[in-house]
Amino acid sequence: MKTRNDTHRGLRGTLSLLGLSVLGAGLQACDDPTRAPGPATYTVGAPEKVVSLGSPENLGIPSGNSLGINDAGAVAGGRRKPGFQEVGFLWTRTGGEVELGFLGNPVYTTAYAINNKGEIVGGSTPAGAQNRVAYIRSPSGEFRAIGPLDTYSFGWDVNESSVVVGSVNLNGGTQAFRWSADRGMTVLPDLGGGFTSASGINDRGEIVGTSNLGGPSLPVAWSATGQLRQLATLGRPYGYAHDINNQGQIAGISADSLGRLRAVLWHTDGRVEDLGTLGGAESMAIAINDHGEVVGSSQTASGEWRAFFWSRASGMLDLGKLPEATYSSAMGINERGQVVGWSGGWVTLWEVKRPGS
Repeated sequence: MKTRNDTHRGLRGTLSLLGLSVLGAGLQACDDPTRAPGPATYTVGAPEKVVSLGSPENLGIPSGNSLGINDAGAVAGGRRKPGFQEVGFLWTRTGGEVELGFLGNPVYTTAYAINNKGEIVGGSTPAGAQNRVAYIRSPSGEFRAIGPLDTYSFGWDVNESSVVVGSVNLNGGTQAFRWSADRGMTVLPDLGGGFTSASGINDRGEIVGTSNLGGPSLPVAWSATGQLRQLATLGRPYGYAHDINNQGQIAGISADSLGRLRAVLWHTDGRVEDLGTLGGAESMAIAINDHGEVVGSSQTASGEWRAFFWSRASGMLDLGKLPEATYSSAMGINERGQVVGWSGGWVTLWEVKRPGS
């Protein structure tokens, strides 16, 4: 039910790319997720245009826009609009696109995630200010600032208990936070390097993101009680944990021993698994659902970037792109197998049919 982003530069949206080879068969078996799909053939629906982003940003991996999807298929995100830096939107199949409005100053609003209640989180500009502040927006459209009004902050994800995680600029650095209505904002511990960001939270309150030791970003996870642990990488010490499901499986990226970026799955026992590519050098995992299905982006053999769907039974599948587009990128997946992402200048939906469904 999740996804992401604009300021995850080098994290969720625009990542510094390196280079990489295809992983062969023989990967270790993962944990047994609930409602696991069978081994038969999956069916991928044709990409469907949802919302125009305006001029497409053909950067291989698009940047500057954010997306999230819940189990009802509602999509929240942000897009460029003449006269504004960015405007947040909510899209449903029955209601089409509705603009979210602003926290106060009509300069900027974007959305990063939406839960099954219809609560949306992201960043917006407060009245009288230019900086972007984390917010939570109720299903009825009421904005609530959850970050300090005098500094930058962003809400990256929200769970079904309305707990928000994100990042906030404090004491000269960027810090990961957890927020709830009853406890307010709590800064999460870091590895000691002055930078940390929380990008995903599950319904058990477990959180994932990145931190550092004064060097490259490293994948990390926090327990529901706030205990920090560093996650393993494939080789070199670089990675980002993007999303976590209710089984505790984590999707993200890791550098291998040659410094190439790979889509990875962290198992509940701490093992890190390379999910491979679509035939090219690199790949990135962005979101995971409770079936253990992962989506993201991968290079093809020709070097183009394509949205992918991965499961234990299917392996990595190319979701394709719109005919007029040169790339696609998947940013979120819900429990129904609906995938949201970009293709060219459009927010795009794919339907993945599991065996027997």
